[in-house]
Amino acid sequence: MNTNTQQSQPNAQAQIPDYYDILRCFPQSTQKQIHQEYKQLALQHHPDKVAGDSQWYDIRQAYDVIGDPQKRAQYDRWRMSELLVPFDQWLVSQVQ
Repeated sequence: MNTNTQQSQPNAQAQIPDYYDILRCFPQSTQKQIHQEYKQLALQHHPDKVAGDSQWYDIRQAYDVIGDPQKRAQYDRWRMSELLVPFDQWLVSQVQ
């Protein structure tokens, strides 16, 4: 039996991509660290360098959100809510 509660608890958002995971960083990462991770991944997966790399869209989308301090704060609030609604849909509902 797995005693690690972090692994044994079901994640309500498991089917929704986590932008921190995509950029290989942590919620505690600084904006500078996030930018450095993005640059490294961008060099590896940019469509001009690797034709047909499907990860580029996810990397760019993740950086567009957590690379911006205001959007990152909104993303962190959504993430903590554990809603099953994708972030972009939740964000639209917050504006209305």
